[in-house]
Amino acid sequence: MPYDISEEKRDWYRRVSARSRRRKKAACSGDLVGGAMNVNVPRLRPESLMPRRRRHGLRVLNSRASQAVWERLRIWPNGVQKSRRAAAMFPPENGHFRMSVQDCALLQGFSDDWTFEGSAYQILGQIGNSVCPPVGYAVAVSVAGALGRIAADAVA
Repeated sequence: MPYDISEEKRDWYRRVSARSRRRKKAACSGDLVGGAMNVNVPRLRPESLMPRRRRHGLRVLNSRASQAVWERLRIWPNGVQKSRRAAAMFPPENGHFRMSVQDCALLQGFSDDWTFEGSAYQILGQIGNSVCPPVGYAVAVSVAGALGRIAADAVA
């Protein structure tokens, strides 16, 4: 037989295929928990997502190290989908969590109800090229405080 595999391996393939069918069915029927599948997503810190190494005083992203971190977090960073429903419909073969553009926006500090327009790659470009809302707010508060001090000094 060309595909002579053990019965144990064949059972494993059947279980994975059945789990994938159940996930797709749940995504299509709307039986998702909180708008996404019930996946235990670990707490993420920016420094843990993009490990860096020093080289002549510059900080350089090490892509192999970054991929290893994503692997440990059980997140599939490739093939980001436009919606959580689409991400749940097409789980990666390794069973990791597939990200949607909404998940990427949450990592950048956007609220869950923030809306973006365009295709998935255009939305990722908008998210990646934007200033994170918490940082923008902190800058605006700082500028407002500085302008308030200048105005108070001008009146006095």
